[in-house]
Amino acid sequence: DLLSPAPPAGGRPAGLRRLEDRLGWRSYDRAEFEQRIGPILRRLVSYRLRSRGLPDPERDPDAARALLSPELWELVVEPPQRHRGGAAVRTADLQRLVEEIERL
Repeated sequence: DLLSPAPPAGGRPAGLRRLEDRLGWRSYDRAEFEQRIGPILRRLVSYRLRSRGLPDPERDPDAARALLSPELWELVVEPPQRHRGGAAVRTADLQRLVEEIERL
């Protein structure tokens, strides 16, 4: 599980290694982002909010949306959509999203 708290002795958590392998340093078209990266980030957003006693996006979307940037909400939290076209999600975009999740 990517959210496992205990790393193995003397090494990096297997979940972190898998996540790094999956993300890499590249850009993703919107459909690929939604399929491969969006679900991971959605779980992280939900976990971070719930662990701090903040509104869960699935249970109270309006309150949760008020806590997130429009970019994070649209790319990560909104119900998955079939993206046709649209700008690719670059590594810099992904880094910004992850940093925002970390600040939650």
